[in-house]
Order: sequence, then C-alpha cells, then structure tokens
Amino acid sequence: MNTFFTSDQHFGHKNICRFADRPFSSLEEMNEALIEEHNAVVKPTDTVWFLGDFAFMPSNETKRILRRLNGNKSLILGNHDKNFARKGKEFIGSGLLNAIFHYREIYVEKQSIVLFHYGMRVWNKHQHKAWL
Repeated sequence: MNTFFTSDQHFGHKNICRFADRPFSSLEEMNEALIEEHNAVVKPTDTVWFLGDFAFMPSNETKRILRRLNGNKSLILGNHDKNFARKGKEFIGSGLLNAIFHYREIYVEKQSIVLFHYGMRVWNKHQHKAWL
C-alpha cells in the first residue's frame, strides 16, 4: 500500500483549462483524463489525500467522479470545495471519502506531514518563547 498526495484537480470547473492552461478541448475530456491518470497510478488499496479544490460541481456529479477513483480517499478542504463543507456527511456516510478536514497532521513512514490547502508563510509548529 502506498500513500499519495494530490491537489487542485478542479473537476467540473469550466474555466480551469483557460486559467491554468490545461490542454483539453472540453470539461468532459479533462475530467476523463484526470480519472484515467489517477487510476493508472493509484491502486484500490492505496491511500489518497486530496489537498483541496477537488471539484467545482454539484454533489451528485462529484459523487460519480469519486466512485470512479481508486484508493481510500480523504479530503483537505480548499476554497472550491463548498459542497464538501456543506454536505460532508453525504460523502463520508456513503463511503466515498474516509474523512474531510480543514487541516491535518499525519505520519507516513515516521515522517511528519502537514496537510493544508492554503499556502503557509508562517507556521508555528513548535512553541516559541515570547519576548517580554
């Protein structure tokens, strides 16, 4: 079993091809290519962490995409993941996601890893003494 980290798929985001210069002629082509690439690498028993901006589409369409993706999946919320924030229990309760977090600290092979969607310019991982 492997652990994978990925982010910013933007499934269902109409303008992402233009904004991010993605080489697809349609949204459907992009979605299918992302699913194909994911499943070519991730096996059903692998762990996958989506680190935000997974989908920008209605919940029912997002669920169809998740069903097609290999792996034991968890999500760190991004700014385009409003459906997950509002309807998280639907995704976890249906077995499509193991968990949904805003932020998470995990260990993989004794390596501490911080999972967060947003850039962190300053992070207070260790307690610092205050100057008095």
